[in-house]
Amino acid sequence: MNKKIAMGSYDSMEAFASDMDLILRNCRQFNPPNTEPTLFADVVEQVFKKEWAKAMEPKLTYNEKKSLSGILSKVTKDDVYVRLIFLVLQQSS
Repeated sequence: MNKKIAMGSYDSMEAFASDMDLILRNCRQFNPPNTEPTLFADVVEQVFKKEWAKAMEPKLTYNEKKSLSGILSKVTKDDVYVRLIFLVLQQSS
């Protein structure tokens, strides 16, 4: 997988995840349960799932951040919006 990454062979995140899944399945298929290779596969899978979830979190682009900043700036400068937010917050408490 490192070679494929270095060569730019992966065309999608799903292709990378598919290779990881294949490796883990093969490890479990060709090694008896509770042996060193399968226990190692369990650990690798746990770490992979945790890190994969982080990698798949949507990230804002620079333009999206700039747009949100502009919206927030406009909302906080406009008295009507500020009063509306204050009323909503009062009703929810």
